[in-house]
Amino acid sequence: MEWIHKARFYLKAEKNQSDLRCYRITWLSLPNSSYDPTDCFEEGGPYGHWYGGGRTLGMAWPVELGRVEMSPFVTGYIGRQRWGATLRRYFLSSMGVAILVDPDTSLYVSINDQVNPNKLCLQAKNDDFAYYKNSNRNPSLNYTICVSSNIKTLHSELSRKSLWDQRSEWQESVDNKEIDSLLIEPVYQIASQDQNLTEATVQNYTENIIALGFLKQGHVLLNEHWQPHVGDFKFDPVRFSTMKDTIRMIHRRGFRITLSVQPFIETESENFPHTVKENMLITERGSDKRIPALTRYKSLLSAGMFDVTSNKTVHWLQSKLRQLVAEYNIDSFFLDLDPSKEAWLPDKELYIRWLQLSTFLPVIRYSHLPSEYTTDKMVLDLARNLTRLRENTINELLLKYKKEALLTGAPLIRPLWMLDPSDSNCYTVSNEFLIGEELLVAPILNPGTFERELYLPAGFWRDGIDGSKKRGPITLPHYRVQLHEIAYFRKIPENAAGVKRVNPTP
Repeated sequence: MEWIHKARFYLKAEKNQSDLRCYRITWLSLPNSSYDPTDCFEEGGPYGHWYGGGRTLGMAWPVELGRVEMSPFVTGYIGRQRWGATLRRYFLSSMGVAILVDPDTSLYVSINDQVNPNKLCLQAKNDDFAYYKNSNRNPSLNYTICVSSNIKTLHSELSRKSLWDQRSEWQESVDNKEIDSLLIEPVYQIASQDQNLTEATVQNYTENIIALGFLKQGHVLLNEHWQPHVGDFKFDPVRFSTMKDTIRMIHRRGFRITLSVQPFIETESENFPHTVKENMLITERGSDKRIPALTRYKSLLSAGMFDVTSNKTVHWLQSKLRQLVAEYNIDSFFLDLDPSKEAWLPDKELYIRWLQLSTFLPVIRYSHLPSEYTTDKMVLDLARNLTRLRENTINELLLKYKKEALLTGAPLIRPLWMLDPSDSNCYTVSNEFLIGEELLVAPILNPGTFERELYLPAGFWRDGIDGSKKRGPITLPHYRVQLHEIAYFRKIPENAAGVKRVNPTP
C-alpha cells in the first residue's frame, strides 16, 4: 500500500503458533518525502494498559500514568533525560498485544504527550543526534506486532522464543553454581573511596561480617579504586602489594572476590594511549576518528569510553580480565554502569525499609553493614531476622524459579497480572510483586509510613506477619506495617487453607 509521494506500507503475516499470531509491519518514507513514519496506539480505559520500554522518567506503571514527550529511544541518565540506562524495544498490552521494534529502526517514542494524549506512539526519524549514521537514508519504521488470548500467555510465549533464539550463544557458558551463588550469597560492596581502599580495608571488612555471627559469607565487591587509575586493569602496587595472599585468605574464610569494572578508561591510565592508538574508544560524531570523545565518570574529571561494539575492543578487554583471573584467582567481575557516587550512610528508616525489600529480591547487595548503625540494636536484630527469613524461605523459592527462568524465560520477580491475567485489578498494582507464583510482597516505599493498601489476587494466602489466612481477591485498605515489619503473603493450596470467604472491599 502506498501514499503517493509520502510513504509505503507493508504487512506480512508470520508463521503462527496455536495461540500466538504475529505480523511484520514496515512503514517506509519515500524519497524526497519529509514524512517520519508514525504509529500510535490507544492506551488506558477500554483500550487496556501498556507496559515495557525499560526505565522511563517517573517509572510509571502502567506507562500511560506517566508522560514522555516524543524523543529518541536511547539510553540516558534518569533525572536528566527521558529514558534511563536499561531499555528494550518491547511494549506489552493488557489486551494481549505486544510490539517488538527492530533494532535498526531510528526509533522515537512518546507516551501520553501533548501532541498525542492517551497514546503510545512509535516514530522512525533520522536526525543528527541519536541516529546520525542513518541520516542519509529514508526513515523506516519496522516492527512486529503479536497477539494472543491474554497478556500472560503472550508474554510467556515471547519470552520463551527470545530465550531459545539466544540460547545457543550462552548455553555452553552458563554455570549453574555461579548463578546459585549470586542468589543465595550476599554481595558486600566496600564503600571506601579512592586511596582509602586497601588490603587492610578488605581484610577488616570480612572480619566484621564474620563477627556479626549471622550474615552469610558471600561476594566481596571492590569498587573501581582497586586500580591505580580506572582502565589500568591491574591492582594498585602500593595499596595491594600482597593481594594474592589476601585473596587466598579471603577464600579460606569462605568469601569470593569480585572486581568492579567499567566501560570507561581514565585519561591518566597507562592503557589510555594504546586504546587511542588502536581506535578502541568512542569518538565524537563527525570528528576525526583518531580523537576520542571524553566525559566525566564519578570522581574522574576526564575519561574515555570503550567502544564495545568493536570486536577488537572486546577481545582486548577479555584478555585483560582473563589475565586477572589467572594471576589472582578472581571469582567474578561486576559491570558498573552507574555514573553516580554512593558513599553516604542512609538514615535508619530508609536502611531498614531497603533491607526489608532487598530480602525478597534475587540479589542482596550490602553497601553498608548493619553494624554501622552502632547505637541501634533494632537494626541488628532486624537484619538477623531477615537473614533467617532469606535463608529458610526465600532462597528456596529463588532457586526453584531460577530453573523455570532458564527453561522458559519467565522472570523470577513478576507483576500480579502474571498470576491472574483475568483480574483487571492486577493491572494497576504498581507497589507489589511476586516471587514466581507463590509469594506476594508489598513493601513500604514512602518515609514515615506504617499503613498501606494492598491487594491479594484470587486464592488463599498466609500472612507472613501474623500467620493469619486470607482468601482473595480482596483489598485490605488499612493494612498496618510497623517499622520492623514487611508485608508478605505465601500462597497456600485451597485444601490446606481452612478459611471462610471474606467479602472483598469494592
